[in-house]
Order: sequence, then C-alpha cells, then structure tokens
Amino acid sequence: MLRRRIFRVSLEEAADEKLLPPFVFQAGARLIEEIETNTNIKVHQIFRNSRESFIGKITEFKRELESGLEVKNITDITLVTSLLMTFFAELTEPVIPKQLESRLIDVEAVKEIEEKYQVMHSLLLQLPGVHRRVLHFMMRCISRLAKYLERNNTEINALSHLCHFFGPLFFNPSSLNLDTHPDILTNIIKSMANGVDVLFEIDSPDVKYIELDGKILISEASLDKLIEMLTDPWYEDPDFAAIFFLYCDNFLQPLNLLQKFVQIFNDASKKKDKTVSMNIRLRILLLLNLWFVDQAPKLGTDTKFINSLNDFVFNSLTTDQERALGTELVAFLVSSVPEVVPQIEKLDDHKNRKMDKAMFTSHGPSLVEIVRHLVMVDSQYFIKLQKKELVSKAWQNEKKSPHWFLMTQQFNQLSLWCQTCILRERDMVSRRQILCYLIEIAVV
Repeated sequence: MLRRRIFRVSLEEAADEKLLPPFVFQAGARLIEEIETNTNIKVHQIFRNSRESFIGKITEFKRELESGLEVKNITDITLVTSLLMTFFAELTEPVIPKQLESRLIDVEAVKEIEEKYQVMHSLLLQLPGVHRRVLHFMMRCISRLAKYLERNNTEINALSHLCHFFGPLFFNPSSLNLDTHPDILTNIIKSMANGVDVLFEIDSPDVKYIELDGKILISEASLDKLIEMLTDPWYEDPDFAAIFFLYCDNFLQPLNLLQKFVQIFNDASKKKDKTVSMNIRLRILLLLNLWFVDQAPKLGTDTKFINSLNDFVFNSLTTDQERALGTELVAFLVSSVPEVVPQIEKLDDHKNRKMDKAMFTSHGPSLVEIVRHLVMVDSQYFIKLQKKELVSKAWQNEKKSPHWFLMTQQFNQLSLWCQTCILRERDMVSRRQILCYLIEIAVV
C-alpha cells in the first residue's frame, strides 16, 4: 500500500480531490459521532492533557494512519482528538496565515456584532481555498459539538472550552504576544464558531465567487454589491479596483458613481465602531484618488461632477486628514488639462512624389534611418494608448479610442503609400526594385 503523508505537510498537500484533507474530515466526524452516542461525556475528557498522555501512541498511530489505517477504526476518542490536534500543530503553514493574524486581532476588538461579522467575512475571503474550507469545517464541528454538550447538560461553557483547546492550533502562536492578549485566540475562534453560517457564506443572490489558483475571487455581482466590496477596506484584491474603473463607464455615469461613493461615505459615519467607520471613509478617499489619476482629463471637464465633488469635500469631510485629502483631489482634478489628440496629416500626390525622391535615390537615408523614423511615428501613438481604449469594443468608436484610431490611420496611410510607390512605376523591373526595397525595410 502506498504511504501517504498526513502530518508535517501543508493543507494543500494533505487535501484530496474534494479539496479537504480526508483525515480532518474523518476525525471531525468521529468526534461528533462520539458526542452524539455518549451523552455523559465532557470536554475535559476529550482534550485535557490528551496529547501529553499519548505521546508514544501518537507517534505509533501517525505511522499507521499514513500507512492506511482509517480513523473510524481508532476506538479511543481521546487519541483521535490528540491526533487531530497534532495534525494542526504540525502544519507547515497554519490554517490562518500570518498576514491575517494581526487584522483578526484588531477586528475582535469591534463590539458591534454585525459590524464585526462584516469585517471578518471580508478577511476570511482572503484565505487560500483549502485553508478556508478546513476552517469552515472545523468551526461547524466545534459549534455542533458545543450544542450537543450543552443540550445534554454536561457542559455549561462547552463552546468556550472547545475554542480554548483548538484556538491556538489554527494560528501561529509564536508570532502573537499572548501575554498582552491572553484570551484573544479563544475569542476569535469563538466569534467564528458563533457566526459560522454568516462568516463562511460564499454565494448570495447579489454576488457569486469563484476559486482560482486557490484564491476566492468575485465571479459576478450586482452593481451595488460591486461598489460595496470596492469600498470595503478589508476585502483585498489588488486588481479589483483597477478592473472596476476600467469598465465602469460601460454601465455607470461618473456622476452617479460619485454619488454612490458619497452615500457609502456618509453611511459609514453612522457606524457604532469608529475604527470601522474611519477605515471605510479613508478607503473611499483613496479610491477617488485612484479614479482621478486614471481619468482626470475627462472628469475635470465635467462641471456637474466638479460641483458634486466640491459639495462632498465641504459638507461630508470632517477630520483634518479627510479635508486635506479632499482638497488635494479637487485641486488635482480642476488643474488637469484635457488631452489634445493629434491628427494625422494626409499625404497628397505631390507629397508622395517628394517622399519617393528623398527615399529611392542613392543619396537617400539608410534603411536603419527609415525604420527608426517609422517606429518613432508609430510609438508616439502607441505609448499614449489607454487600457480603456482596448476593452468592451471601444476601438469601434473613435471618440472612445482615439489613439487606436490614430494607429490604424497611420498604418493605413503607410500601406497606401507603399502601394502607390509600386504602382506608380510603369515597367515591371522598376516595380520589382521598389517592392524589394520595401521588403528590406520591413525585415530590418
């Protein structure tokens, strides 16, 4: 039988085709089965000193599990619990990565439950796919175990006790100051177990997600939900904002988008937790800056937009930091100069002949000089080409994609000139010479 590593691996290595480590699923199911059938069992009988009491057996059963032993065949439930705790303790990467630890600690300080769950939901979306599924499964197990224990009146604070034993195993305890936060791990896991139905919800009527390369990304969503997540400071997708502003003109007028931002900004002021409120407001100001940097020439010429922005800055911004950022945004937008798109000068027959004499003579420029000049002309249009000109078929509209049209015109004019140079010659020998010369230019 092939030996499969279960311990001292990453969750990704331990997971099977169902994207959940089989051992975790089997051990969790075994615990629930034991609690359901043994109505007199208590938490301390499963967890307390369990790993210390079975060090020798743990090593032995680790080998047997990796050799094919199934969890259901282990009769001692305390040993099952010890092995499960060992599995999490020996992971090469904790279930909750380091980058989320400090943020979850900050969120745990939020007193308002609804606001806390909103922030936690956004943070948990950042977990790698397997980590999120394992944490979700374990929170359901802990919640279910606690309900059975309390229903049987064997434990009053079963959930707290379960979270106390499991809490440190989902984090990397060495990176946390447990002297400063003695109960922080227990409290975070307890919050997750209490809100498991809300915190790990993925799809809803107004948003659907997709897992891509282990990351949870938005697949489709209503406009209001997109804007809500865009303004959520705890939802981190480095490309989300840039992609949104790239496409938003196709389904929303700039003034309407600004009004939605203002509404969310003002609603944030009503939140009970000031830290949550401050983060959302600051996030919106940073989004406005990103938006304006990309589209300042266009937005700066919209009088209604400028007036609405001024009203927002003077009526909604309250702190000195907010006012300073708002004033800079208005000044930047007003000072932006609309871009003047150059026009390509059409070549008439006289200019064509003049170019022919300059090029097709022994005293004309070298092939390298000709190519350098052509590349220089093309590049002045190419470097000004904006991303917005290449999405949603914008290239079909000259107003939406001016630089793309300039590049097209330049190419067409150059092609026409090449045709004219060849066909103007009356004998085949001269035409062949011109064609060969043009081919040499093309391959330089």
